[in-house]
Amino acid sequence: MENINSEQRTDRNKYVCLTLSMDNPLHMATLEAMEKIPRGKRTKYICNQIAGQQCNENGGTYMEKHDMETVTIGIDHGNAAVKTRSFRFPSGVVEYEHEPYTKKDVLEYEGRFYVCGTGRQPYLRDKTVNQRYYLLTLAAIARELEQRGISSPVDVRIAAGLPLTSYGRDKKKFRKYLLSGPDPVRFKYEGRQYEIHIRDAFLYPQAYAAIFMHTELFENEPSVIVADIGGWTVDVMRLDTGAPDAESCRSLELGMIRCMDEIAEQVRRSVGLSVTPAQIETVLRGKPCTLDGKAKMVIEREGEAYAARLIAAITESGFDPDATSTVEARGLMQMTEETFLWLRSKIAPDEDLTFGDLYDPAVSIRFGCYYLHLCMERYSNDVATAAAAYHSGWGTVDTLLQMEEHSSDGQTLKGFPYNQMHHYVEKITACYGVYTRLYGTP
Repeated sequence: MENINSEQRTDRNKYVCLTLSMDNPLHMATLEAMEKIPRGKRTKYICNQIAGQQCNENGGTYMEKHDMETVTIGIDHGNAAVKTRSFRFPSGVVEYEHEPYTKKDVLEYEGRFYVCGTGRQPYLRDKTVNQRYYLLTLAAIARELEQRGISSPVDVRIAAGLPLTSYGRDKKKFRKYLLSGPDPVRFKYEGRQYEIHIRDAFLYPQAYAAIFMHTELFENEPSVIVADIGGWTVDVMRLDTGAPDAESCRSLELGMIRCMDEIAEQVRRSVGLSVTPAQIETVLRGKPCTLDGKAKMVIEREGEAYAARLIAAITESGFDPDATSTVEARGLMQMTEETFLWLRSKIAPDEDLTFGDLYDPAVSIRFGCYYLHLCMERYSNDVATAAAAYHSGWGTVDTLLQMEEHSSDGQTLKGFPYNQMHHYVEKITACYGVYTRLYGTP
């Protein structure tokens, strides 16, 4: 129950305010009975019961909504796309000075026109710096109300997520941002008039909340890694016995936008074609597409390489950028000095980088991902063999490939005879299996 002032009696009879005495048995019976009555019928019931009763000064103020439905709408304000229970659309907004030729995806708000869900927008670390995500929120609400067959006016509660690494820092600011509009908010979407009252916004840590939809993944596991793969970043966290380890939270700039950009660049270099994110996604999902066959092969190859790079970046060092192994492998990607110097000669010959720079996550991920890419190319894009090579070196793997008990074709390994290699490959392939089970084969 919520307390409000008597001034809130106004606003189109939206509220009914009654002063109820805690000492009056009839009043208390009314409250108990009310909880068993559907919300839309409560006001009439209370008024009938309370009519003629004199309430004393010890009573509290009770507020009950009058014929007004409250709807909770979950919204994921992603860098690449906005998602709700029923919809997914790009996080793009294009403003028009005049009414567009079509009503599709058009939001009319405060005298201006916006087409929501078109094009890619610049990455925003702080999503509250402009109106973009507020406008996308209104579009998401309108779509959900239409989908659920709910007409306005309507009360809305927003449930939204924030990245694990910024949740504590940004939740108050983002909640204030979502509640910053007028009350009620009046706008048109696709020609339909809306009047909504955004009553509250609840913020939750992304990934940590979603993982409990799949408790079977960690029921018998003392430690699991949660990865939230977003448009720009991948947020990772370790759960120990189901509880989050806050110190393990990391944010890697390896999101799907970067993946799409890298694939598009490889297609351009290899085939000479320009491909769109929609075409790339279609191929990665295994759906029919008239795209050139060579381009499809490049997309599939680079998609597999991206998945492997991502898994390696997530699991290799336990998220500790200062990690140092017993053999002096350093950083997030656990690279030895010999390998670092060899790779530096290939990708950064003119840069003043030292072995100690591998403690910088950006440097470590850059070098580690390139090395993993080379491993995938060398060993026919076989994840297990490439993982073994990343862990134990090309020389060790090449020797094992010549042994029939470990390889039947001389190109991929079927056995991993060393304990550390075996456990490492098992960990990598298991994580890769979880990824493909949840999101489909890349």
